[in-house]
Amino acid sequence: MEKAHQISVDELQPLYDEMSKVWGINLETLNLDTANQYLDSYIMIKIENKSIDNDLSPSGQELVHKYFWYLFYEGTYGDPQTAQLASTEFLNYVINTFKAKVSAHKNETDVPEFYKNIRHVYFSAHDTTIGAFLAALELQHTQKSLPPLASLNLIELYKKGEKYYLNWNMNGEFLNINDKCSAQGDCELTLALDFFASKTIPDLEKS
Repeated sequence: MEKAHQISVDELQPLYDEMSKVWGINLETLNLDTANQYLDSYIMIKIENKSIDNDLSPSGQELVHKYFWYLFYEGTYGDPQTAQLASTEFLNYVINTFKAKVSAHKNETDVPEFYKNIRHVYFSAHDTTIGAFLAALELQHTQKSLPPLASLNLIELYKKGEKYYLNWNMNGEFLNINDKCSAQGDCELTLALDFFASKTIPDLEKS
């Protein structure tokens, strides 16, 4: 976290200055780690559209979003292995499920009945969990902050012509997996799954 603080302090210093001035917080105590105890509550109040007597300026509010980007993408998930640890189980599930579904679509033998019939799988997770996926897949720079609450991620498997494709749509925007997808979000399945596998940790239980 200290490294992330040093990377971000020049850009975030105006935010810390304003927090000290408006909220009466000791400026010397504010950094990327300690500011979270104030800004986490602040952002929830803003999301709920509640009034704040001593609100931050518009520029300060913009820096709050940047603060959370730094906190999680340079701090919590700044070490790629940390993001991979948080994402490996999910990415392996996607890899194994999509491969099995393709096998079922091709009418290959020995495919479990589950994959022949399944059409949808639903997961619910925290914004920080989605942030871990983005960091593991090196997509954090496509984001302005942490994913918004109630974010919707749709990961779709489909066939066009003779090839299978994956499309990852997050809040209405396509994610360009490993810079290999089309403008319409078509990601060749084999390339996408191979990239997912490269961002997982083998023998996770031993890590």
